[in-house]
Amino acid sequence: AKRQGKKVDIELAGWLPGAPFEPERFLTLNTALDELHAISERCARTVELRFIAGLNVEEAAQVLGVSSTTIRREWEFGRVWLERRLRGVEP
Repeated sequence: AKRQGKKVDIELAGWLPGAPFEPERFLTLNTALDELHAISERCARTVELRFIAGLNVEEAAQVLGVSSTTIRREWEFGRVWLERRLRGVEP
């Protein structure tokens, strides 16, 4: 609201590990992660650690050797970017 933007609700539950395997969805997710890597490698690694590996903020920060604040920032950007990309919206 402060910056006149809209709140984006993130719903990636259908993409979580353990969801029914659908090869097309897996390839779409992999392509989106590759695109995110091209934008920001650390952001993509953060998403992989949090979303795929299931690490919490502190664990991901330790793996990447950065602060938990950095992980929170990278996670927020990465998950919003990924959600928009998977919905077919230009991120």
